[in-house]
Amino acid sequence: GLLSHAASKKDYGNNLVDALEAYLIDKGDYIPRLEHSFRPALANRLDFNTAGLVIGLKSHRGALAINRALSEGRIDKYYRAYCHGFMECH
Repeated sequence: GLLSHAASKKDYGNNLVDALEAYLIDKGDYIPRLEHSFRPALANRLDFNTAGLVIGLKSHRGALAINRALSEGRIDKYYRAYCHGFMECH
């Protein structure tokens, strides 16, 4: 039930990107006034109400490495669907 990033003004502060940024600021790993070219972000996202892993990018160097690995196919994605009940086939 958490958005990856704000879809409207009402979502500011209530999404994964803002939570990641606040966490890194609290830890001292990200100081916005000292960083002029990078902002914490997500390498991927999930559809709303979908469970799974999201890769958070907390540094420019890490972002380059993760994005390169994704584009080169070195990070695998797996999807699993759960069904309940019976489906009638004709």
